[in-house]
Amino acid sequence: KYNLDSCDNEVLRKKTKQNNKKNTTKIKTYIVKKGDTLFDISNRFNVTVESIKEYNGLDSDIIIIGQELYLHLIK
Repeated sequence: KYNLDSCDNEVLRKKTKQNNKKNTTKIKTYIVKKGDTLFDISNRFNVTVESIKEYNGLDSDIIIIGQELYLHLIK
């Protein structure tokens, strides 16, 4: 799920297929502002609500002002 095996390979100095590909993802942080919803944020950054929830370990759609969210963007 979190691709932790790539860390093992890096520590063991093994190359993985993923290391040979150009990384087409980017991590961005977003601080929740008054009036924000997961739906609004997902539309603004072109990601799904489910991916925001999964990437941030959220069990519900509840977010609070000032909360930092990690967004997994695909270029």
